[in-house]
Amino acid sequence: MPEQDHQWIFFAEVDHLLDGTELMAETPVRPFQQGDWITITTRKDLLALSVNQLDKEGNPLVSSLSGVTFYLDHIEGERYRVRIPAA
Repeated sequence: MPEQDHQWIFFAEVDHLLDGTELMAETPVRPFQQGDWITITTRKDLLALSVNQLDKEGNPLVSSLSGVTFYLDHIEGERYRVRIPAA
């Protein structure tokens, strides 16, 4: 059976994403896979992101068309946190 890409929707109660921003998933998220799509809605932005790779804990490295790159760390339940790698 061929694998299907999945899209996950997250919300953030901020204007822009920064390191440490907390996100809430619209529905429970199964383990991420490369090729998944993520949409993040903030108060000012709508970001469409793709999962490019996973870290050792399975947290996705995502990037937008604007070149923003960060990890989504799982906190608990449907809660996640943005982690921007040090340059």
